[in-house]
Amino acid sequence: ILASDSLLGRGFGTPQGLKAATYIAGQFEKAGIETLNGHYLHPFNYRRGILNISGQNVVGVIRGNHPDLRDEYILLGAHYDHLGWKISGGDTVVYNGADDNASGSASLIEIGRNLVQRKGELGRSVILVAFDGEESGLVGSNRFLNESIVPPQQVKAMFSLDMVGMYGPNRGLSLKGISTVSGGEKLANSIAEAHGISLR
Repeated sequence: ILASDSLLGRGFGTPQGLKAATYIAGQFEKAGIETLNGHYLHPFNYRRGILNISGQNVVGVIRGNHPDLRDEYILLGAHYDHLGWKISGGDTVVYNGADDNASGSASLIEIGRNLVQRKGELGRSVILVAFDGEESGLVGSNRFLNESIVPPQQVKAMFSLDMVGMYGPNRGLSLKGISTVSGGEKLANSIAEAHGISLR
């Protein structure tokens, strides 16, 4: 659905981008993912030159259970916007963005669905964010941070899911930044080995 021609490449600030955001929000709701501040959509405006662009992040939360940790967050993010479309030779050419980054957004939905089913095991809360405006310079993620949708000091780790749909052609999984997590490389290698995942 996210990569369909009807969404015209999910361009930042377009009606089709808003349709994609609304679709993701609907999937969050179906999965039982809660709203963070009473609604899934986090609207923002971005000015570039004389253009005012309206964007939408999609935000949900799965509450943790540990009395001392539930107000700390693990943030899982993916961007859902892509490059839109163009006219070439009289035809509309859609940049569908199946892997960049409908794959990350779809993964975010499915991870959320799985975590809701196992939320009794969560100590910290997990925030899921589908960011808008990534292709225009990380606009949505910057707004999420700068507007303190969640107090930054309460975010203990953030994982970005981007272009996760080509494990085979890329000969494995690339975990950029894993060494910024204390013991991250050791943990990632042990999980990968247990599940037969090739890490790059």
